Amino acid sequence: MIRSLVVAVAVFPSLATAASIAPSATIGGVDAGPVTKDVVSIFHNPAAIAHLKGFDFVLDVQAADVRNEVIATRNDGIDPNTGEPYALSVAELVVPVFFLGGTYEVIEDKLVAGIGITPHFMGGGDYTGVESNPPPYTGHQRYAGIDSKVISIAAMPTLAYRLTEALSVGAGFSYNVDIFDALQASDPIGTEGLGFGGDAAYSYDVYLSAQGTGSHTTWSAGALYEIEEGMEIGLSYVAPSTWSVAGDVSVDAPDFLGGVTAPGVFTAEMPLPAITKLGIAAQFTEKLRVGWVLEYWAWGDCCSGQDGDLYINVLSEDGDPIGQADGITIEVDEDIYSPRRVESAYNFATHMGYDYDAKTWLGARVAYNHHGIPDFAVTATNLDYDTIGFGVGARRYLSDNLVLGLSYTYYQVHGREITNSARNAPEDSPDYVDERFSPSMPFSASGNGLYQAYNQVFGVRVAADF
Repeated sequence: MIRSLVVAVAVFPSLATAASIAPSATIGGVDAGPVTKDVVSIFHNPAAIAHLKGFDFVLDVQAADVRNEVIATRNDGIDPNTGEPYALSVAELVVPVFFLGGTYEVIEDKLVAGIGITPHFMGGGDYTGVESNPPPYTGHQRYAGIDSKVISIAAMPTLAYRLTEALSVGAGFSYNVDIFDALQASDPIGTEGLGFGGDAAYSYDVYLSAQGTGSHTTWSAGALYEIEEGMEIGLSYVAPSTWSVAGDVSVDAPDFLGGVTAPGVFTAEMPLPAITKLGIAAQFTEKLRVGWVLEYWAWGDCCSGQDGDLYINVLSEDGDPIGQADGITIEVDEDIYSPRRVESAYNFATHMGYDYDAKTWLGARVAYNHHGIPDFAVTATNLDYDTIGFGVGARRYLSDNLVLGLSYTYYQVHGREITNSARNAPEDSPDYVDERFSPSMPFSASGNGLYQAYNQVFGVRVAADF
């Protein structure tokens, strides 16, 4: 509802899977999956830790080097502020992907307890590298996000029990600390920031920044079954949950709207999907083991419609809508929805491990990740890709109990060309989806453009067993 001149700014970028930033298959190394009898199975399949003996410890640290490039094609590719083609927007970041965990055999050959810590959901992008002297911010993606970070770090206590020699089951509880930090621009009058009557280019944008934390919980369960000697099948499930944060927000209004920065508070939440993983592994020779993994992310069950949109509530510090009482000649809508519309996606991988000698292990992995964001919903921050990853790894016992490992994975990313963005599409347009995408105050910028990413992952593992 518009009250006077309302800026209903979705400061928070719509988030998709994190697959293009930190694919889950990288957590734990190139052989990780629901049939891997390793401490990292706390994350992939809790039942698999039932086969571990004594005390085991793993620290697996990886760095995903990510670069995302976006070329805007809206307005025939011309920035109204300059009359020139939109400049290339680039987001570059190094995303830490780690797993820290340990297991302890409570009852010999029966019961194993473990706990792991990992950032299992991450997203966002830092596009500030394209800016020369902000503010004002000039990157064409600024209405989707200027700099955003979304992190969820999970602590996962887990139990696994061997029902028989062939069958083990496991379950885990996950307590997640949610962290959010974002800066985004809004276009209050539909000019992409262009001022009137001699006002400077980009000078009419409104900026919102937010920092918040929160938490949510979920659970997981799994089973591991030995079909025959040397061949196993594993199945695991992670329940759906709701990411949730609260914190401080500020609205930075341009001169023609008051020229002040108004503080406030916000809450935000969005659903996360159920995840199912299926794995099969077979010992082909005494030295060679080969496995296959299929992951299914049920985004379509939670997030393909309006119920899955990111919801944000923004208020002043006094609990009222931010507006004239705060020195701004507009009122910020307190209920904001940022559409995501994520469809269900799957990832497939095949991996192999080879025992070169008694102390040295060599591994490799090929993985395919399927995108979940439909073309009409893509923006610079609501974005994922189809990717093919190629990874190699090696581990060596430095002593009887200590293992050191290294890994490298390169992801070949299939770029996306968007021509049917629903953002800012009029109601009579064939690209129109619903009112949350359609032009209103503030005006949304079309997501039409060319999107390309580059992603490589370097990893180090330190493990001990006693």
